[in-house]
Amino acid sequence: MLLELLEKHWIRVERIGLDAEKRGEAIGVEPSWEDGEMIKRSKAAAKALDKARQPRKTKAKG
Repeated sequence: MLLELLEKHWIRVERIGLDAEKRGEAIGVEPSWEDGEMIKRSKAAAKALDKARQPRKTKAKG
């Protein structure tokens, strides 16, 4: 349940970020989150979210 709520709100955050990037590009401004540390953290968060979305593997009964 908590992951579902996070995913729902994360989509909104992504939309806000993408919109801000487009507006910034129009006036020649680079987003502040383009520094290396923020990119590393966001990639790690995306990997963790992808892993959480995957169905769990179960052992076959036999």
